[in-house]
Amino acid sequence: MSRLTKVKIVRIDEEMNVALEQYVKDNPSIKNKSALVREGIKLVLASDQPKIKAAFIDELIAWRTEMHRIGVNLNQLDYRLNANHPVSTEDVRQVQKELKKEFHGLAMKFRNIENAIKRA
Repeated sequence: MSRLTKVKIVRIDEEMNVALEQYVKDNPSIKNKSALVREGIKLVLASDQPKIKAAFIDELIAWRTEMHRIGVNLNQLDYRLNANHPVSTEDVRQVQKELKKEFHGLAMKFRNIENAIKRA
């Protein structure tokens, strides 16, 4: 193992500190919290997390585009209502239907990401 010569200060809250101390206490093979943090960093660097993050970012960009489209539709409807232009009940129902569909799709995508994170 190479000699440790660089010092980095990491700030953590009390809850994380207690959890780290408990983990070190429960795992005698780990010398101290610093060793545990170093091991964690090694695992993250060796994992496929950067690829996963890139995929999530692409997904979030796609969602933003979808949400922008919904916002444009809502703004058009709002403009027509505020400008006293006639808006048919059918138009309102159509927008409602589209919103329900989009929000349901987004909810499903968030669940899929949550499950992927839990499996990772």
